[in-house]
Amino acid sequence: MGKKRKTKKKNNPLGGLGKLASFTSESIGSAYDSYKKRQHIKKIEEIKLKKLEESHKIKEERKELKLKEDQVKKDQEKLRIKEEKQKI
Repeated sequence: MGKKRKTKKKNNPLGGLGKLASFTSESIGSAYDSYKKRQHIKKIEEIKLKKLEESHKIKEERKELKLKEDQVKKDQEKLRIKEEKQKI
C-alpha cells in the first residue's frame, strides 16, 4: 500500500471578512485625501473653463459691436451724401 497524502489546509488570513478588516484608518484617510484632491482639481478646471467661456463670449460681443458700429457709420455716410445731393 502507498503512503497517504496529507492535505494541507490553506490558511488565508485575508479571506472573507479579513479583507474588510485590512482597511485601516490610514488607507481610508489616504483614499479620502485623494478624493478631496480630485474634487479640488475638478473645481479648478470648471473655474478655468468658465473663464475661458466668458472671455470667448466677450470677444464675440466686441466683434458684434464693432460690426454694428461700422454699419451705423456707413448708414450715416449714406445719409450725409443724400443730404448733400438734396442741397444741390
